[in-house]
Amino acid sequence: MADVRKYEFEEVQYTLEPGIVRVRSEEPLKGLLKKKMKAAGILSERILAAYRVDFGRELEITRNSLAVEIYLHFKVQQACLKMMKLFGKRRLLNAVLRHTEIIDCGEKHRDNNRFLWDILAWFAAKFRISGR
Repeated sequence: MADVRKYEFEEVQYTLEPGIVRVRSEEPLKGLLKKKMKAAGILSERILAAYRVDFGRELEITRNSLAVEIYLHFKVQQACLKMMKLFGKRRLLNAVLRHTEIIDCGEKHRDNNRFLWDILAWFAAKFRISGR
């Protein structure tokens, strides 16, 4: 069985496993991130600190990459929910929503999209939208 550890920060639930973080995209996350992108950075710092303590090593994801991944998954989820109100339930929107319920953030060897989040994090930092 995998080594899974459960946590909460500001009522946002997340789990840690070797090389991966899973953040539940529910009301507490919505409330936290509606404030601004900076909240995703603070959540990321908490997650990375908990990972360091629990596994005795750094999670190989930068703070900004993790923050951008969490924030953009949240924004996509919110956009889908708005489109559903306008156009009704659609198969594509339901599929996208299923993929945003739990935000899986993994190291490069566990997450084939890590390079994308790293690139977007670079742009976020360059244009000072990552919350620091």
